[in-house]
Amino acid sequence: LALREPPAAATAAARVAARLDRVLSPAGLPERDHGLLEPVREPGEAAAAFGGILAGAVERWAWDAESGRPVRVRVSPRAARALEADHLARDLGALGPESAEHVRLVLLARLESLLVAAGEPETAVSRLGRPALRAALEPPGGFSPEVAAEVLDTAVERGLWEAAAAVAAALEPPTDTAVVPLSVAVRRALVRALAVPDPALEFAAARALAQAAGDPPWPGSSRVLEVLVHAATAAGADVAVVAHPDAFLADRLAAGVTRFGYRAVCVGTGREAILAARSSADTVLVLLAARLARPTALETVEFLRHQGVGGEPPVLVVVDPLDDDGRGRFLQRVLVAFRDQPGTAVVDGLDSFFAGTTDPATGSVILPPRFTDALARCAGPAAVDPAARAAARTARHARAADALALLGDLGRRGQDVSAALDPARHALVDPEFAAPAAALLATIGRPAAQQVLAAEATAVDVVPAARELAARAFAASVERYGLLLRRTDVRDVVVNYTGDPDAAVRKAAHAIIDVIETSRTHPVPPPLDVAPVRPW
Repeated sequence: LALREPPAAATAAARVAARLDRVLSPAGLPERDHGLLEPVREPGEAAAAFGGILAGAVERWAWDAESGRPVRVRVSPRAARALEADHLARDLGALGPESAEHVRLVLLARLESLLVAAGEPETAVSRLGRPALRAALEPPGGFSPEVAAEVLDTAVERGLWEAAAAVAAALEPPTDTAVVPLSVAVRRALVRALAVPDPALEFAAARALAQAAGDPPWPGSSRVLEVLVHAATAAGADVAVVAHPDAFLADRLAAGVTRFGYRAVCVGTGREAILAARSSADTVLVLLAARLARPTALETVEFLRHQGVGGEPPVLVVVDPLDDDGRGRFLQRVLVAFRDQPGTAVVDGLDSFFAGTTDPATGSVILPPRFTDALARCAGPAAVDPAARAAARTARHARAADALALLGDLGRRGQDVSAALDPARHALVDPEFAAPAAALLATIGRPAAQQVLAAEATAVDVVPAARELAARAFAASVERYGLLLRRTDVRDVVVNYTGDPDAAVRKAAHAIIDVIETSRTHPVPPPLDVAPVRPW
């Protein structure tokens, strides 16, 4: 047989780059083995039901160092894609990529391989750290924020959102050097990432912009505040919004989901469901009655899919037993309407859905609840796996603490962060969030912010550390903005000082009164960088 001549280096690089381009696209994700999928009967069995890996499994060849030969192993589709992309990236790097597009593909493949090897997706970026992420994104000429921004756009276009979040984290300024403002091109790439419905990516982009984008206004600056305020609403719980026009049935559904560790929020209309889902970053599930009106269940789902900030929670559309009446074909129309809605499933509200099927004679459960399997098929097994849910809660909790600190820093730099008043008020009573929440409230020039701090400092059953923290934040707010308390708020402090039997409360009230009197006798004009105070 005649031997073919090897292709030229440029031709070989173009072929490898074309293959790498396909591998790093949605079409390059291997098909998982559907023969391994089984019903999820118990939350702890979610991984086993999907082949031992939460994302499903595929078989690939891997080298076994002990036996010295290749063996077949089962890995996740994402890990299989990262393995192939890493091999192609090494080949393309050896051939010497010349075009900027080839360089971006190599850097993206290198970063995706690093993230997959890091393990737990929810915490991979934070565990790797900024130096490791920058090293993965470093081309031969050294790290360039502009090249990293191009990789960010490439990752977003291909749906590699975790890799995009890693790029955004790498673009944050170092903590040990002076902050260098981001260029316009880098800032625009990060602003575009704010539109992706992924909480981790949104927050990573907002964090980088808050630290290094410079003083607003600039296109997207208000969006950064929206993302940070929404992230600050997380309290470390899994919230399920239940919307049903019948309060009795809504309570039954709420009681059902609480069996699986959710905190239920009951509402009566689709509009209230939309507002409730948007109000908390902890919303991870929505249950809607199929017969909702104004808006309908279908319209409510469409609004939830375009809520603008945060992720897209899975939706279970609940049909009542009488909806199965074939004369009106209501159930058929519901099934057809929601057939093409991603992350949505039509379920029933029977007792067996949440509690399982029991034997009438013995009362024992003969079939497990169908809720776990329905949610796993709708939103993936990670939505029901206890370890994955706990990791997601921890990640939301950490983002909330960071968001409060970032908002406080923006407030001290003169930005109006009054939209964060409610999240800061609720976070103030959480010992883990008390310090950043108090510092944030001290930067909000609103009477309500000072009222919250004064009330916390003089409240009963408050630990001394939290009381002193609130008192110091109140003093800092008065020094920055002057006294904004209303007459009734001052009167409440005086009443605590004169009539409360608790000595600690009287002492705290005395400290607040001292700050009030000092502000009246020695008024200090606010600094020039203070956010403007709107008239009341």
